[in-house]
Amino acid sequence: MFQRKDGLYQEKIYMPSGKPKYFYGKTERIVLQKLADWKGEQEVRKNISFETAADEWDNIHTEEIAYNTAQSYIAPLKDAKEYFKNKPVKDITEDDIKAFLRKLAANKLAKQTVKLRLIVVKQVLDYCKPKYISLNPALGVKLPPKLKVTKRVPPPKKALEAVKLHYDRMFGLFAFTLLYTGLRRGEALALRWKDIDFENKQVIIEKQVIFKGTKSIISDILKSEASYRTLFLPKYLIDVLLKYKGKDNNYIFNIDGKVLNASNLRTLWENYKKLIGFEITAHQLRHAYATMLYLAGVGIKEAQRLLGHATVKMTMDIYTEIEEELKEYSLDKLDVFLLKSTTPITTPEEQIFFDIN
Repeated sequence: MFQRKDGLYQEKIYMPSGKPKYFYGKTERIVLQKLADWKGEQEVRKNISFETAADEWDNIHTEEIAYNTAQSYIAPLKDAKEYFKNKPVKDITEDDIKAFLRKLAANKLAKQTVKLRLIVVKQVLDYCKPKYISLNPALGVKLPPKLKVTKRVPPPKKALEAVKLHYDRMFGLFAFTLLYTGLRRGEALALRWKDIDFENKQVIIEKQVIFKGTKSIISDILKSEASYRTLFLPKYLIDVLLKYKGKDNNYIFNIDGKVLNASNLRTLWENYKKLIGFEITAHQLRHAYATMLYLAGVGIKEAQRLLGHATVKMTMDIYTEIEEELKEYSLDKLDVFLLKSTTPITTPEEQIFFDIN
């Protein structure tokens, strides 16, 4: 300890990270008391509970990520806090985390549901480094085997035909746009007419609408960096949009010029489904767009860019699902054909089928 030119006493220590920390006071006794208080606080902090650390992480992390992502973490974080409770983070082991996942699996939760809880635990414990723990015990943990996989349900073919035909119905343009762009609903709701470059047939995606209670907020924080993208629009869509083009600053999908809120969207979508006579979701239309990319021979990396996926694995998973769906569809067609083949072969196509088998 030494006395500075301004008369204050100063003591310097080094943190585990190597950074210096300073304590000041008018007397040596005051400085020593501050140092002792700080050390005592650090001892308490070394025993910080998972629940307390999770709350700290949540307060910081929520401000850094997209609203919808933060919302998706609420239930996983709650489950993790209920399981680990007041257990000090320094005492949590890899086996403890595996036991947590096995409990989730025993409750028949889907693979994606369990995966999200592991992600949250990993992030909370990562936040604790190096202040409370030196290593993250969750890093080597894998998901339990044989978890239930919830498959995406592809949209019915007749429903897609109805979407294509009825863009002129109330809110039909919204569904039509989703089908031919693959946009997430929040991305589509944030579009203004000026965002569409009709001459070059493209649109830049850099905003989304998020719902907070009864309010709609235009946010420039998207799901991931990959969500910021430029889409080239098919002429078919451009031609339809031109029929309804409004003033540049107007939202394409609005009520009295204002962006839709959650209640507006729900009401309009329910009424639209009644008008076309089919159940369909916005996400199914995004899936249908991915299917069109697959059938058009668009490669994985380009499809990833167009869909705004954070990783190529997400796109590969969807392409794999589409491939399986098309196999099942082909088998269904084969079953129908074989049933018909009990009658005498009368067409060249039928003759070829049996010749090659």
